[in-house]
Amino acid sequence: MKTLKEYLEAPGGRKQFEADIDDIMELFDFEKIARVMDFLNWGWRIGEKDMDTLLAQGYKVFPADEDYPGNGLYVPKVKDITIMARKIITDTVESALEAEERGEFEERRYFVDSAGFYCELEIVDDEIRKRAWGDDAPDDFEHSVDIVLRFVLEDNLGKFV
Repeated sequence: MKTLKEYLEAPGGRKQFEADIDDIMELFDFEKIARVMDFLNWGWRIGEKDMDTLLAQGYKVFPADEDYPGNGLYVPKVKDITIMARKIITDTVESALEAEERGEFEERRYFVDSAGFYCELEIVDDEIRKRAWGDDAPDDFEHSVDIVLRFVLEDNLGKFV
């Protein structure tokens, strides 16, 4: 079985990976996520951003207090959410490659979750690939590597809702 690195470095592998990201980004409803986050006052940590600048740009912000430690929180807009989603997908692949180099990718599945997103990468087993695509399925990135992005809401008990 090929490694993730081999799939990415094969002719057309990186291009197919970029096409997969583009497909995910095109099909994902980032506007709905922004509406939900706004409705729930679900914010991301301000970090290095300036609160006054965020306010001037029309962001909803929550100053730091015991509920919002650090510099406080801001509710992201669609643009921020799409940038974060693309970063999460890229980080998942890069983290999986690093895990593979360390010999920690035996299950051939890797995930990253952050900012409400859950991204999973899996190298599909040959048998499953053949069942899905047929016996003559190419052993390439498109037919062998599965990337899934989800936006997840959880209640305070850790159960998915």
